[in-house]
Amino acid sequence: MAKRRKLGSEAGLADCYYCGKDVPEDAWRCPHCRKWYRDGKEMVAAISIVAVLVLSLVGYTVAQYVDFPGENGGGVEPPASYSVDVWTHGQFETHSTGPGRSTSFMIFVRNTAQVADTIDFEFSGVASGIAPHLDYPSRIMSAGSLLLNILTVDVDTSVFPGTYSIMVTATSRGDTDVSDSVDVSVQIVDLQPQEVEEGNYVRCDYILWLSDASVKDSGEALKVYTGTWEMDDQHKAEGYLTVIEGFRQGLLGMKITETKVVLVPPSLGYPSGELAGQNLYFQITLLSVDG
Repeated sequence: MAKRRKLGSEAGLADCYYCGKDVPEDAWRCPHCRKWYRDGKEMVAAISIVAVLVLSLVGYTVAQYVDFPGENGGGVEPPASYSVDVWTHGQFETHSTGPGRSTSFMIFVRNTAQVADTIDFEFSGVASGIAPHLDYPSRIMSAGSLLLNILTVDVDTSVFPGTYSIMVTATSRGDTDVSDSVDVSVQIVDLQPQEVEEGNYVRCDYILWLSDASVKDSGEALKVYTGTWEMDDQHKAEGYLTVIEGFRQGLLGMKITETKVVLVPPSLGYPSGELAGQNLYFQITLLSVDG
């Protein structure tokens, strides 16, 4: 026991090397002069090393669940938490079409998590003869990103008139317990036989969305000329308009009361101005064919 020596002291005692006073033989430090003995120093050093290792392990464990700000406001990220939202234009929107035809809806999906995720889509409550399908049945989405997904519903000729509901569910692949759903309805009716052809004068309601899901424009009973040649003066005077090619093509083949969603690429959109070069999403409902 270094720095201590026995000089005939009582059993269990030794003289302090520094001050000469009696101290316990197993003391690490003199209680009188407060000097540390060598074996005491070694033991304290060992305890300190163990304490540092234990604290490091505890700190690492806590850091997995708590985000401590660093110099730049960052820190260890918490475990990934997944979240997804899905909606449409009117949570219980109803579109009309007839047997043997189709209609479509705009479905909006946002990955509201702070991590990238793959979103899978499925349908439930689908009646026989009703065939829904999405432009993107599955899609990798970055954190916070938005997806505009067109839902098309094909109707078999055997389907009877009535209203048919479809539930669209978006599910996180990162955590399959995380999902969100939206309902849409298809109203099957007996449509008038006339379809929109080139050169018709029609009226329609429309909504225009941009890729960020914002509504850029909308209108009711818009008067549209569907031809590619010069419009006659009478219809010009009545307020009929020519429209961009993608909108015009979307009208062709529609029947009165039908609704469809049309994606207009830049090549069929506006050649100049604010909307040039953008994908445009039009929802069109045909109201009449005037001639």
